[in-house]
Amino acid sequence: MSESKMPLPSEVALIFELLTNAGHRADIVGGCTRDFLLGKVPSDYDITTDATPEEMLRIFSEYKTVPTGIQHGTVSVIIGRTQYEITTYRVDGDYKDHRHPDGVCFTRSLDEDLARRDFTMNAICYNRVDGFTDRFGGIKDIESGVIRAVGNPTQRFREDALRILRAIRFSATLGFSIEKNTASAARAQASLLKDVSAERTYTEWKKLILGISALDVLRDYNDIIAVFIPQLKNIRLPEKTRFYSEDFIIRICAIFALSVDDPSGAFLASMEQLKTDTKTKKLGAAILKNFEYCDTDNDVGLKKLLIDIGFEAAAGVMRLRRLLGRETDERVERLSYLAKNSVWRVCDLDIDGNDLIALGVGGAAIGKILQSLLVSVVKEECDNEKLSLLKLAKELKGV
Repeated sequence: MSESKMPLPSEVALIFELLTNAGHRADIVGGCTRDFLLGKVPSDYDITTDATPEEMLRIFSEYKTVPTGIQHGTVSVIIGRTQYEITTYRVDGDYKDHRHPDGVCFTRSLDEDLARRDFTMNAICYNRVDGFTDRFGGIKDIESGVIRAVGNPTQRFREDALRILRAIRFSATLGFSIEKNTASAARAQASLLKDVSAERTYTEWKKLILGISALDVLRDYNDIIAVFIPQLKNIRLPEKTRFYSEDFIIRICAIFALSVDDPSGAFLASMEQLKTDTKTKKLGAAILKNFEYCDTDNDVGLKKLLIDIGFEAAAGVMRLRRLLGRETDERVERLSYLAKNSVWRVCDLDIDGNDLIALGVGGAAIGKILQSLLVSVVKEECDNEKLSLLKLAKELKGV
């Protein structure tokens, strides 16, 4: 980790220059400084200043500005094609809903502004004149791999319950431990997670599951996770080797597969609670509904799986089975081969609906017969050849 001068985009340097020339202080703060100290390239730059929103609007009058959250002190300035958020130092009012302050008071004190932030690693600011300003030991905590609340952890979590999720998410994604008092306060205040929106909860949950230390956090903070996903109160975890090589949907499916009696139903219920997107719900449910009850030892079984649930879900079934130690790499690869090189879709048949119409088949019977023909081809009961298919179609028409 380096505390040397932090390189800044030219637009940020310009913002600093304009604010400084107007008699104000400006710093970047939060995730951008944390990421730099972790050796990462910051993805965005949040700027804090002692200038009020009205003062900022005057200072940046020659640029396009957006009153992003002006009531909370935030003005966005657009320079080139990039939008930068600049926020006035502030002191938050009461958090009656455990999520949002009822109001804010602007202050000229940087220390007061930093004191309201969630964790020490996010309360470090930087500018080229003053260097890093670290009032709460955030740099030391980053060096030690520790997540520690700024000030009183109980107060921090009661102000904003989302911070509880952020604590365990940061632990999973950074591989950091959570300081003892901060962890105890998070557990004690976990019931407040009911005040966090389902959408925000899901966002944090997905990042957590994809973290480098996800399994450790799932094990150590299962009591917190069970507050917003009660289906996982008796969580069981897979071996690490395969888990970390998979994507979100397979990781989460593995956890549900091991932890509940009805994994597909429990998965759907939890995803409904978290207001997950429809694609994720359908894909996960299909994988969990089929992973135990499919025949994957032969090509016919694999092609039948493809017919029943499609390639994406079938591939998910195979990857989940491999993660759980029930499948080999060869069979996973075989499914992909068959999906590219075999008949398993109606459109792959050497016959179509027009051929059936010519036989006098109409309405819903067309789809049913085509599906039956496909199953016969997959089971190797009929060749995928037009004359053979027409002969079988005539027989099926008469049934």
